[in-house]
Amino acid sequence: MMDEGTLKAKGSVQKQVNAWRIRMKNGLRLIVAIVAVMTMVWWLNVPFLDSQTNDEPVIVTSDPILEDAIVQLLGPEPRVVGLLDRGQVLDNLPPLSDEKISALKVADLVVWHGQGIDHYRSEANAYLNPEANVITIGEIMAKYEKKWPKYYWMSPISWGKMLHYLHRQLAVFLPKYQYELAVRKSAYMNDVYALHQTIKATLNVPELRTKTVVTNHPSLQLLASTYGILVRTVAPNELINGPAMNALIASLKNEKLNLIIPNDSVTRDGLDAIVSESLKQGWPITVGKPVMSLNLSDETHGANTYIAMMELNAKGIVQ
Repeated sequence: MMDEGTLKAKGSVQKQVNAWRIRMKNGLRLIVAIVAVMTMVWWLNVPFLDSQTNDEPVIVTSDPILEDAIVQLLGPEPRVVGLLDRGQVLDNLPPLSDEKISALKVADLVVWHGQGIDHYRSEANAYLNPEANVITIGEIMAKYEKKWPKYYWMSPISWGKMLHYLHRQLAVFLPKYQYELAVRKSAYMNDVYALHQTIKATLNVPELRTKTVVTNHPSLQLLASTYGILVRTVAPNELINGPAMNALIASLKNEKLNLIIPNDSVTRDGLDAIVSESLKQGWPITVGKPVMSLNLSDETHGANTYIAMMELNAKGIVQ
């Protein structure tokens, strides 16, 4: 049996052990609480941290057509902003939105078509980051092509040429994307070549070889000339009347032109007036499916990429 001294000593040790256990539990609770607080602080600041460390470039383009080209070549990582909204009609454009202005102010790179067809260029220059690099397609291509077409994207052949030189420019200004650019360019060029073959086969219709199509915007001219279709552009944006209207309808009759293909992005007032007056004068005109040549649509309308737009255009012309 233990004597009284031993029992007292054992009891003192047990008290120390119990006190140590209590301190350990309290310490663990404190550590857990600190970790929880730090986790919460980190979670709340994730968006801020991302915004501070995200070094992906901001690229502003003239419109969704160029926007699609850049995304195809660079992938989804960079932020690419087209100043023209998808499906936007080009008559009476609204001022740039706050979102577009904010993108211009922090832009690392801006890509224009050039040749006077960048609808927001003058307004954009007032907000553009002075340190942004600028690529103008028309100026680059003029060095390699004797007569670079204004609406070059309406021919997959010209589109492919542009992609080659745009790829080189992007590699200069965005060197960390050189591998991505090389891989994506090769794949996309194959898609563009396949598009050319598809359009060629779609438009290989005997009736199109003997018929001239009327349109209200010159952008269709390049698509037509590439694939052997005759096109005449009349009344692009203006209303004509009186002697000028009578002369135009007389020429349509003489040339047996009775099919009009309107442009999706410009006003049809001029064409509607021609159709109405032609009917009165005994020369009925059929209005075909509109061609998209100055903008892309959203996904719901099926022309949300350059390739989809051109495939729909070819089908629409045949229909």
